[in-house]
Amino acid sequence: MKYLHYKTYLSMIERCEGLELFRNFFAENENNKTIDLLDDGDNSCASFVSNILYINELIKSPHSTVDSTEKDLLDYGWVKFNEINNIKKGDLIIWAKDENHNNRHIGICLDNNKCVQNDSKLKKTKVENINFRKIENLFKYIKKTE
Repeated sequence: MKYLHYKTYLSMIERCEGLELFRNFFAENENNKTIDLLDDGDNSCASFVSNILYINELIKSPHSTVDSTEKDLLDYGWVKFNEINNIKKGDLIIWAKDENHNNRHIGICLDNNKCVQNDSKLKKTKVENINFRKIENLFKYIKKTE
């Protein structure tokens, strides 16, 4: 039997709205104190996306930051592209920092104008228009083995 990881991923992302699963990512700092890297959902976008990808073997490991997720994407068969008209379900979107947002943001495309991403105010995933912030990078998975 051959598992169809990418097909499973595409099915899974359709059911991601309203998830609170990836709100916490605990680590121990140099003082042996346990800290929540995601601040109970305030900074959960990379954890949400990377865990969904990791479950489906489309990335090497889960991450707590957009930067580390992006590096893993590039190392694991994802490629950058810049034509918004070519965006498809399953592609990834990274939004830029701006005057209202101190951090970059990442989400998953559901169709040509909708995405699922972590909403820091709601502390859960939400479906949003892909242009709700300025897009910095787009990623497509090309290392399909199925």
